[in-house]
Amino acid sequence: MNQVVLIHSENEFLLKSKIKEHIYQINALPDNIFRIFSISEVFNMIYEEMITPNFFDDSKLFIFEKSNELSSLSNYNNNLLINIIKSPPPNVYLIFIHQEKALFTSDFFNILLRYAYLEQLPLLNDIEMSDFVKIYAKNVHNLLFDNSTTGLLLSLCNNNLFIIDNELQKLKCYLNETSVVTAKDIIECVPQNYDELLYEIISLVVSKQTKKAYDLYTEFSKKENDPLRIITNFSRACIEIYQVKKILKDDKRPNALELTLNVSQGRAYFMKKNASMISDSKVQELINILLDIDFKVKAGQLDKQLAFELFLLNYC
Repeated sequence: MNQVVLIHSENEFLLKSKIKEHIYQINALPDNIFRIFSISEVFNMIYEEMITPNFFDDSKLFIFEKSNELSSLSNYNNNLLINIIKSPPPNVYLIFIHQEKALFTSDFFNILLRYAYLEQLPLLNDIEMSDFVKIYAKNVHNLLFDNSTTGLLLSLCNNNLFIIDNELQKLKCYLNETSVVTAKDIIECVPQNYDELLYEIISLVVSKQTKKAYDLYTEFSKKENDPLRIITNFSRACIEIYQVKKILKDDKRPNALELTLNVSQGRAYFMKKNASMISDSKVQELINILLDIDFKVKAGQLDKQLAFELFLLNYC
């Protein structure tokens, strides 16, 4: 295996799957895997670890989670890292993660591209997504899907690979010894995921796209018959966005959301993504309006069947 690898992808799940694959190939012990989020703060310690040999020739893996932060290094430290990239010590492996749409063109990146093995993981279209899920389910979870069952799973999970992976784990436990997955198994085991639909409606409301927001609301209301519960779920999503924005503002640790809310890294990624689409003032305004609607419906001042539709038409 190449000792220096640059992985480029905008897809968080594909990135994490590829990293797991490299960890398995390198066979590094957990204590010898170093994940670096803020390189400038820990460079001296990481550099010493890189150049210090292990007593038992165990492999060391250094994962640079944010390659765009490498530009924050001083020239001296930058040159030290470049020397490591050009000639890595025995049993030392470096993985650089790049999630931006385009690769940088700095002097450091030009050197990295020259000496590192580049793995580019493109965004998947519908056919590629279906093929990927079938292969992933078979290789990782020992589950067999055909095109129709894969399509059903993707539809219920809104093509979210993190959710799909969770549901595959549940299906494996549900099926026990059986490996072939049927449509009946999926319907009985996999719930419809409404969260992404909710956040998409929020995004459309904020951007004043009334028709699209109303069309999505109509689709959502077919799955959730209680209008009051729709308002509650919509309010919950807005409150979560507000909470995430506050945590990210007050706590600068890279894994602040995971630690504070006790969520997985994958879930934290989507929470950050959802929170980035709306300003603090807008989300606060939405929450206040929705709380007022909720109060008026429960007080009998507003018909619950019309409440959310009137909100969409008036706010947008």
